[in-house]
Amino acid sequence: FSGTVLSRPVETEWGVRVTIRLSGSAAKAEVYADAEYAGLEPGQQLSGTAQWQDAARIRENDVTAFTSRGVFALLYARGPLTAEEGSAGSIRWLPQRAVYLREKIAAIWPDGDTAAFVTAELTGDRSGMAEEDAAVMTQAGVAHLLAVSGLHCAFLVSLLGLLLPVRRRALGAGLSMAVLLFYMVMVGLTPSVVRACIMQIFLLAAPLLRRESDGLTSLSAALLVILLANPFAAAGVSLQLSFAATLGLVCFSQRLSGFFKGLYRGKKRPVRAFVAANLSASLAAMVFTIPLTACYFNTFSLIAPLSNLLILPAAGWSFMLAFVATLAGFLWLPAARVLGWGVWALVRYVLWMASALTRLPGHALYFSNRYLKYWLVYAYALFTACAITGERRRKYAVAAALAAMTLLLTVGLRRWWWTAAPATAMWMPGAVRRISWRAWVSTGCGPWR
Repeated sequence: FSGTVLSRPVETEWGVRVTIRLSGSAAKAEVYADAEYAGLEPGQQLSGTAQWQDAARIRENDVTAFTSRGVFALLYARGPLTAEEGSAGSIRWLPQRAVYLREKIAAIWPDGDTAAFVTAELTGDRSGMAEEDAAVMTQAGVAHLLAVSGLHCAFLVSLLGLLLPVRRRALGAGLSMAVLLFYMVMVGLTPSVVRACIMQIFLLAAPLLRRESDGLTSLSAALLVILLANPFAAAGVSLQLSFAATLGLVCFSQRLSGFFKGLYRGKKRPVRAFVAANLSASLAAMVFTIPLTACYFNTFSLIAPLSNLLILPAAGWSFMLAFVATLAGFLWLPAARVLGWGVWALVRYVLWMASALTRLPGHALYFSNRYLKYWLVYAYALFTACAITGERRRKYAVAAALAAMTLLLTVGLRRWWWTAAPATAMWMPGAVRRISWRAWVSTGCGPWR
């Protein structure tokens, strides 16, 4: 094989892996080689002999993790590889040098946990995060903060508005688009960043073209651009979750915000607006992502609205401050480290609050209970029926009450079945024995052993 190196090598348990574009083709491949090739640079020409593996089917299982990124072959090096200079060092490979951004983050925050969190927050790369921290964020329903989305682009545009207040709308939109393009290049043009920035740019371009911005049109345009480049990206879980969350925000966020504002008519309007905006955004983003998380991860966080209410403001400030600190790190490292203390405090708060919320009983549903999947279908059918009928609000309250009652019934039946299981009689060879279900499993006689 031979091809052009597209990214810096990533360490694995057995050496390194590096993405290349095969010569004479637009297809990409992942090359797995010894650790001595860790110094490869984007643009170099790599050639040698390798064992070929279809990236779409591994061990008789269909896999989309590679093809969704445009990778269609896995190459396991057999023997020495040859690396030539090629076009390494050219400005065309500047986006692929985002590794320097990660190195600067590590220099600003020597604390590994904070550096990994900031890297995930700015670039969407969670590979360096501790498994415990990643699990806590997922169970608390705020894992979307670690996957670059339209929310992060909004943070970035808000930061620009704070630093460079511009009165003319067209000028502000132009500056914001330039900053978003710079951000895309700075973090390495990863798919999650590209789709989020493309959608935000479409929204910002509307006033420049004297057109009204439309969320659904912008979302569809962003999806079209991504799928034109790689149709297999549609199978990626991150793309599905990102677009599902954004679709929910576009369709339901404003309606829910108006509903929550109407529930409270007191004098504290800023507090009402803050609570309404956070709750509506959280619930709207969950509308289409709940079935996906149930399907892919077998879990659903019940405390996600509360988590977003308590964590989202701190996460927004940590993102903006981390972005400024990282840019300052390229100019003067001591100043960046001073700003880094503020980011450290905000990151500690986010992780502590997420951990505290996950200790609450019943904070999440786990769909290993198959009856919960039936309940989910029932709940969606209820609210869909409400949506396609009249505009009375009372029906939604009735639907919510029915969904809550059936949820309690579903969980209660599961617990009753579990506690009644020890009384189950089971036939064993030679005799009838009345044994505990849990004891049967613990002895290793279960069907999955």
